[in-house]
Amino acid sequence: MGHVRSDTQRRCLKVTAWPVKDRELYEQAIIDDPFSDLVAAAKWRPATRHKNERGYGRWLTFLVRRGEDVTRPAAVRVTQANVDAFVRELQVQGVKPGTLRNRLFELLAVISSIAPEVDWSWLRSRANSQSRRAKVASARVRFLEVAIVVAACERALSGAPRPHPLKLVPGYRNWLILYFLAYVPVRLGNLASLELDRHLARRNGEWLVTLQPEETKNGREYSAPVPRPLALHLERYLADVRPAVANTNSGQRLWLGISGRPLADHTIHIALRELTEREFGSARGPHSLRHSFATFAAETVGIDGARAGMGHTSSRRTQGYNHASTLAASVSHAELIAGLRTSSPGRRKRRS
Repeated sequence: MGHVRSDTQRRCLKVTAWPVKDRELYEQAIIDDPFSDLVAAAKWRPATRHKNERGYGRWLTFLVRRGEDVTRPAAVRVTQANVDAFVRELQVQGVKPGTLRNRLFELLAVISSIAPEVDWSWLRSRANSQSRRAKVASARVRFLEVAIVVAACERALSGAPRPHPLKLVPGYRNWLILYFLAYVPVRLGNLASLELDRHLARRNGEWLVTLQPEETKNGREYSAPVPRPLALHLERYLADVRPAVANTNSGQRLWLGISGRPLADHTIHIALRELTEREFGSARGPHSLRHSFATFAAETVGIDGARAGMGHTSSRRTQGYNHASTLAASVSHAELIAGLRTSSPGRRKRRS
């Protein structure tokens, strides 16, 4: 397993560490005041708020390292020269185009809420330009073949020893997370926060994954079945593997580390990248894997089936995942994946 980076150059300052005036204006902006016209920030979902706060915190780290006087008004600090320097620093640090795009939009979101009287059209234009570059870069990414991934997961999980040695728990868990994501392609935040009984429950003899509207990005309930091929391995994990590490720190969270603590989003991201790099010669995180599964679903069942399986509210949104929210559509997606388990070629050779 990789370790969470402690590089101070990449630190995202928490809101409590922001300059006093920035923090005061921001906290005022996120208050849901029915008599105010400035409601954008107040309506952000928790995940969106967290993401934007991290992005602005990363911007502040850049300013501090650059020697900027952060006691000056926030709007005065957001200049085209500073933003250009910020982008260059992120590029030097190896930040991917998509992440760089996100950082600009996160900065735009927060500074617009802190200083709504300023015309930020130039910053929006800058972020949109980076978004276009990110899409071009994404189109060049080689996606993993879903059939190969599914077959590899089935082999690895079926071939795991019984009883399961403690030292092999992380490996089994990581293969199961990858397999789970193939059948139930939820977003990383939802994947990491899954809880037994609350999100994953057995009903009428079958496992079902359910996310409430307040837990999803699109604000709609998401339901997906856990088909039998996946359920067999999931039940083994719940009966033998998870109990081997679970303790008082575990709560009801599904995915646990060897210490018994729930896995963080970033830990799952690293685990999947390391697993896919080692097994398929191409490191892929949860978001990229969702791309692969969306492409497969769209090419097989059409864009509408892919839309429901991905939890999107519109086909246009799903098309952004192609290079192609109902329970019935999720069932169709699961059946497609199940059909790949034994019909696919062997493990792909690693790149030389």
